[in-house]
Amino acid sequence: MVGSVLPQSLRLVLLFLTSRLRAAQACLGAVIIVAAIGLIEPDAWRSLAQAGRSQVVIAAVTTAGVVLFRVLEASSSPSCSRIVDVVMRSSKPHDAVLGYVPRLDRWADVSLHPEAA
Repeated sequence: MVGSVLPQSLRLVLLFLTSRLRAAQACLGAVIIVAAIGLIEPDAWRSLAQAGRSQVVIAAVTTAGVVLFRVLEASSSPSCSRIVDVVMRSSKPHDAVLGYVPRLDRWADVSLHPEAA
């Protein structure tokens, strides 16, 4: 599984030049970075963007917190971001004028259905 994530050049370095590398931590860091890049899913970020801008902001704040700090220290970041998001949304509630739409046989928002009575 890990071999499929690593690029060919990094595999060659790990196979043949590991004993020559004096900075083993740098090599380990490169392996971890390459493996972490494989965890990023652009499609998931796109679906968050479709759900709303605030979802992307919360995900970005959480990601930045984990990158800048450790996971345990950054664990409060999504909770705080979500609370701020809920307070902001509740301060601007959605309201609608309803009208009856005969073809739908239900009440609907007049701004979306101008034919509503």
